[in-house]
Amino acid sequence: MTLTCPDGANFVVVHLDYSTAGKLKDFFYRAGPITITLQYSDGSSASGTIAVPNMASGFVLTYYPQDLASTAACLSADGSQTFPTITAFSFSGSGTACLRDTITVDWYQ
Repeated sequence: MTLTCPDGANFVVVHLDYSTAGKLKDFFYRAGPITITLQYSDGSSASGTIAVPNMASGFVLTYYPQDLASTAACLSADGSQTFPTITAFSFSGSGTACLRDTITVDWYQ
Protein backbone atom coordinates (compact mmCIF):
# COMPACT_ATOMS: atom_id res chain seq x y z
CA MET A 1 0.00 0.00 0.00
CA THR A 2 1.43 3.35 -1.05
CA LEU A 3 0.33 6.56 0.66
CA THR A 4 0.71 9.68 -1.49
CA CYS A 5 1.43 12.88 0.40
CA PRO A 6 -1.04 15.72 -0.26
CA ASP A 7 0.29 19.06 -1.50
CA GLY A 8 1.36 21.33 1.34
CA ALA A 9 1.79 18.55 3.89
CA ASN A 10 4.93 18.91 6.01
CA PHE A 11 4.33 16.39 8.80
CA VAL A 12 2.52 13.06 9.05
CA VAL A 13 1.33 10.88 11.93
CA VAL A 14 0.58 7.26 11.07
CA HIS A 15 -1.51 5.29 13.54
CA LEU A 16 -0.46 1.67 13.09
CA ASP A 17 -2.15 -0.76 15.45
CA TYR A 18 -1.62 -4.48 15.83
CA SER A 19 -4.60 -6.78 15.36
CA THR A 20 -5.55 -9.05 18.25
CA ALA A 21 -3.54 -11.89 16.71
CA GLY A 22 -0.66 -9.48 16.08
CA LYS A 23 -0.67 -8.34 19.72
CA LEU A 24 -0.50 -11.95 20.89
CA LYS A 25 2.30 -12.75 18.48
CA ASP A 26 4.22 -9.64 19.55
CA PHE A 27 3.70 -10.46 23.24
CA PHE A 28 4.91 -14.05 23.00
CA TYR A 29 7.62 -13.62 20.39
CA ARG A 30 7.83 -10.90 17.80
CA ALA A 31 5.43 -9.52 15.22
CA GLY A 32 8.13 -9.22 12.55
CA PRO A 33 9.88 -6.25 10.97
CA ILE A 34 8.06 -3.57 9.04
CA THR A 35 9.94 -1.60 6.40
CA ILE A 36 9.01 1.90 5.25
CA THR A 37 10.04 3.01 1.77
CA LEU A 38 10.14 6.76 1.19
CA GLN A 39 9.69 8.11 -2.35
CA TYR A 40 11.29 11.51 -2.97
CA SER A 41 10.31 14.28 -5.38
CA ASP A 42 13.46 13.69 -7.47
CA GLY A 43 12.53 10.04 -8.10
CA SER A 44 14.94 8.53 -5.57
CA SER A 45 13.85 6.35 -2.67
CA ALA A 46 15.10 5.24 0.74
CA SER A 47 14.08 2.36 2.99
CA GLY A 48 14.38 1.59 6.67
CA THR A 49 12.85 -0.48 9.45
CA ILE A 50 10.28 1.18 11.72
CA ALA A 51 9.14 0.64 15.28
CA VAL A 52 5.33 0.50 15.23
CA PRO A 53 4.77 2.45 18.50
CA ASN A 54 7.01 5.29 17.26
CA MET A 55 4.90 5.97 14.17
CA ALA A 56 2.26 7.66 16.36
CA SER A 57 4.87 10.37 17.07
CA GLY A 58 4.95 11.22 13.38
CA PHE A 59 7.76 12.38 11.11
CA VAL A 60 8.65 15.37 8.96
CA LEU A 61 8.20 14.95 5.20
CA THR A 62 11.69 16.15 4.38
CA TYR A 63 14.91 14.74 3.00
CA TYR A 64 16.69 12.15 5.17
CA PRO A 65 20.37 11.62 4.24
CA GLN A 66 21.32 7.99 3.60
CA ASP A 67 25.11 8.11 3.62
CA LEU A 68 28.02 10.20 4.86
CA ALA A 69 28.29 12.29 1.69
CA SER A 70 24.63 13.29 1.69
CA THR A 71 24.79 14.02 5.43
CA ALA A 72 27.77 16.30 4.88
CA ALA A 73 25.90 18.06 2.06
CA CYS A 74 22.92 18.68 4.35
CA LEU A 75 25.04 19.95 7.21
CA SER A 76 27.08 22.29 5.02
CA ALA A 77 24.11 23.65 3.05
CA ASP A 78 24.07 27.42 2.97
CA GLY A 79 20.40 27.79 2.11
CA SER A 80 20.84 28.02 -1.65
CA GLN A 81 20.51 24.24 -2.12
CA THR A 82 17.16 22.54 -2.29
CA PHE A 83 16.69 18.98 -1.17
CA PRO A 84 13.98 16.62 -2.37
CA THR A 85 10.85 16.14 -0.28
CA ILE A 86 8.90 12.99 0.43
CA THR A 87 6.02 12.55 -2.03
CA ALA A 88 4.85 9.06 -1.01
CA PHE A 89 5.68 6.20 1.34
CA SER A 90 4.74 2.57 1.73
CA PHE A 91 5.00 -0.21 4.30
CA SER A 92 6.12 -3.77 3.65
CA GLY A 93 7.60 -6.76 5.44
CA SER A 94 6.34 -9.73 7.41
CA GLY A 95 5.16 -7.52 10.29
CA THR A 96 2.46 -5.92 8.15
CA ALA A 97 0.43 -9.14 8.41
CA CYS A 98 0.09 -8.45 12.17
CA LEU A 99 -1.46 -5.00 11.68
CA ARG A 100 -5.14 -4.09 11.67
CA ASP A 101 -6.72 -3.68 8.26
CA THR A 102 -7.35 0.05 8.85
CA ILE A 103 -4.54 2.59 9.13
CA THR A 104 -5.32 6.15 10.19
CA VAL A 105 -3.11 8.90 8.76
CA ASP A 106 -3.07 12.53 9.95
CA TRP A 107 -1.45 15.12 7.67
CA TYR A 108 -0.22 18.48 8.98
CA GLN A 109 1.03 21.65 7.29
